[in-house]
Amino acid sequence: PPPFSPQTWGEYLRRWSPASYSSLGSLVRWKNSPPPPHSPLPPPLAPRRASPPPSTPPPRAPPTLPSPAPLALTRRIFASPSGMCRTREGDGVYSEIWELSQSQCEARCVVDGGCVAYEHSTFPRGGARGGAYTRCELHTVPVTHTVPASFPVVCRVLQPASANPPSRGRGSKRPGSQTRQRGAESSSLPLPAARYAFSSFVTPTPRLAAAFLVDYLGATLLEDPRTFQTRAAAHGRLVAAVRFRPGSTSQATQALRADTRHLNEGPHDVYFVRSDEPPASEGSLLTAERLADEMSKVHRFGVQETWDWWQDWHLALWTENLDAVLVRLLRDGVPFVTRGTSAYVEIPRGITFQLQGLNMSLAATEPFNFCRATTPTSRLPTPPPGAWRSAVRPDAPLPPIPHLQAKHLALPTDTPEAALQHLQRFIGGEGLGDVLAFLQPRSHRFSNGECAMLKWQRLADFDLHFVHQFSKTDQPSGGSTASVRDVQRRLVAGHAKHAGEDVGQLALADPALATFLGNGLGLRVSSLEPFRARLDAARAPYYVHSGDSSQTRRSLYVPLATGFIVELQEEK
Repeated sequence: PPPFSPQTWGEYLRRWSPASYSSLGSLVRWKNSPPPPHSPLPPPLAPRRASPPPSTPPPRAPPTLPSPAPLALTRRIFASPSGMCRTREGDGVYSEIWELSQSQCEARCVVDGGCVAYEHSTFPRGGARGGAYTRCELHTVPVTHTVPASFPVVCRVLQPASANPPSRGRGSKRPGSQTRQRGAESSSLPLPAARYAFSSFVTPTPRLAAAFLVDYLGATLLEDPRTFQTRAAAHGRLVAAVRFRPGSTSQATQALRADTRHLNEGPHDVYFVRSDEPPASEGSLLTAERLADEMSKVHRFGVQETWDWWQDWHLALWTENLDAVLVRLLRDGVPFVTRGTSAYVEIPRGITFQLQGLNMSLAATEPFNFCRATTPTSRLPTPPPGAWRSAVRPDAPLPPIPHLQAKHLALPTDTPEAALQHLQRFIGGEGLGDVLAFLQPRSHRFSNGECAMLKWQRLADFDLHFVHQFSKTDQPSGGSTASVRDVQRRLVAGHAKHAGEDVGQLALADPALATFLGNGLGLRVSSLEPFRARLDAARAPYYVHSGDSSQTRRSLYVPLATGFIVELQEEK
């Protein structure tokens, strides 16, 4: 491949324009065209004016309720008393509070009517500051055991001090309104299994992105919108779609990698969406197309030290023969960065894909380094060509592209625990806390709250990862409104404002927010009703589609706590 320099393929990634692409479905080529001018980003979301209170009589004073029984610390001995709290399902359901002492953490649990246990952890700060910081977890699901940890941690269970404590089971009644009680009962209904169908991404260059997956990852272009599994093509959107062929992982590999035994073996799709960008107005959201541009400014591939927080938004594809995929990237000089047995590559534009395999021999790699801060490219020396990857002759014969299975979707967030709890409550699945507890001292060191915080959830045949990076940047040089925290808060506020609306109405009411519906995850379920009942009981936001009928697949659009959209599709 050509040497790494500002004149090679890596820099051309910043200079794409629709006219630069030669032909759809052929080998991807770009020209050195000047970058399009970037319009200024909209100002931050303006505060909404409070609406006048309705003219209704003042509410009645609530009836006097008996005081709950005082709670006392249970002297319960676990197999590992100094371990992390765990439930039968995994990590459990809990909220996090940082910088509390153990006594303060216990006091919070005592006064919280839903707290049944607490966990208190201590982590070294590192660096010149030294010292330590603490985390308090207030658990609301019964804790059954603990698991060992590499840092100081205690898990304590609370119970009523009386001899006959009131039940805290699903049918127990807690002080509060009847609406809350009905919501708790609805939340206890089991949710059908959610199975992976597709992922979608907003980008200014959807055809270019689809062509990349066709040429380098072996996907097939979908040209008939009637074969699409998503309605993202509605409301005047341009969609380029590809489908990955079905395939399975061998039993020998499954014996080595337990995390491949549950993967979907059927076909799965990826959609790239572009919608007309609305004019910037005061208080409007950053559009999804502009966000893709911002991420493309931040991302740098080919150099290990430049990993940024936005790259933790990626779709992971699994293959047994990773070298057969990398050889094409190496031949054409497409930059990628490696971690473990994975390669991360940018899809035009601003979209990150993780290519994960059993092993990797064509490129050097390194473990995940969560404590290393993102290094600006201006401070990096030019790496010598071929220093960390094999050279591939342009005329060398290429092996066939292996099939790739969808493995997980990772999302950046500064509230991973809240995101995990929201997913468990409204989408379902199984927590992977025990898996993380095994990996963190090995391949994912310092991701347990020291330099990063990871939370994983497994659905029927697909995983979701929530990633909070403490040391990685999420903004270009000079600052930007497209930070992870800012985008997440704007999206969550927008979804709460428009909850219950039809997706078509949302495109008219808030076109900037509607562009983000194209960043989604599609899941198939046997019935929508249990999900709708649980969302309604909790008054959680979701969207519907007015085009649903007996001839079409019904859908619910559920915003996660990160602002990301999950489209639940009812199987016919």
